[in-house]
Amino acid sequence: MKLRSFCSVFAAAATLMAPAAKAETVHASWYGGYFHGRLMANGIPFNQNNVVMAAHKTLPFCTQVTLKNPDNDRKITVVVTDRGPFVKGRDFDLSRAGAQKLDFINSGVEELQVVQVIPPAKKHRYGNRCAKYLG
Repeated sequence: MKLRSFCSVFAAAATLMAPAAKAETVHASWYGGYFHGRLMANGIPFNQNNVVMAAHKTLPFCTQVTLKNPDNDRKITVVVTDRGPFVKGRDFDLSRAGAQKLDFINSGVEELQVVQVIPPAKKHRYGNRCAKYLG
């Protein structure tokens, strides 16, 4: 076996044996009630019963984020449609329906894992509605 191919095989094996990268942990809360029907930062009304609506401070509108509750292994994919949360230490605000799917309505705030982040298909200007994701 040539040295070059041996090194390639060794590198591939080492990569497979390396520990998996730790998922990013974020703190999420939920919002509804008072905000239901009010305009979000992207210009459309907030619907607390829409599982996919979520707020993040900096991610571009229409970014899709898959979040997992490690306590029960439930996952949902949300779409950034609003700005917030504006409470120190929180990274996402989910709709009431999203929090119900992940089972943290009663606690109000939960540590979640980011499974996947999918940026928007194209650059969107401020105020884009992301209609194709919202149903």
